Amino acid sequence: MEEEKNIIWYDVQNGRLKYFYGPLQSEGCAEFCGFVPEEVVSKGDEAVKRYVAAEIKKKEIAKWKRLNKRLRKIESTNFPIEVIHGGVYLKGRIIDYSPKNDDRGGIEVLLEEPREYKGKDQIIECFGLRIPFFDDDGNLTEEMIEYAKRCLIEIYEERRKEILKQKSAPQAYEMVKRLNKEVG
Repeated sequence: MEEEKNIIWYDVQNGRLKYFYGPLQSEGCAEFCGFVPEEVVSKGDEAVKRYVAAEIKKKEIAKWKRLNKRLRKIESTNFPIEVIHGGVYLKGRIIDYSPKNDDRGGIEVLLEEPREYKGKDQIIECFGLRIPFFDDDGNLTEEMIEYAKRCLIEIYEERRKEILKQKSAPQAYEMVKRLNKEVG
């Protein structure tokens, strides 16, 4: 797929010269636009072109700064989550985000409380999601936070079942662990 080329086009609105900047294929749908001051217009076409080029450059730089800020925020994901499940307070955090090429990705959720349920299975990776992870500012979306809470409950339930199994037959449980360790 060929990358869209951005163009500059002009129009007159309310008696003032206005510039637009955006993809060639979607004229009328500008990424940036603005009015050209009368003092620039009075200096001629070349002055207008220089002014507009400088304005677009400023707006492009501001756009990339916003995007970089968003990416840094996303890369440093460490978001606390809390939920009450079956009368038990669960606390954890989203500790990582892994983007994929196809607009999917994954998060890692860490169970921190209740402490007795922490263990090697305290992290769960949730991949293949078709919900938006982050908004335009790099903040986690409400859908993602709710999904992470469900992941936290899943971790808790898995650990709770494991601990119940361990308490119900401790010798058998230890034997299973040893035998499975030998397998691989």
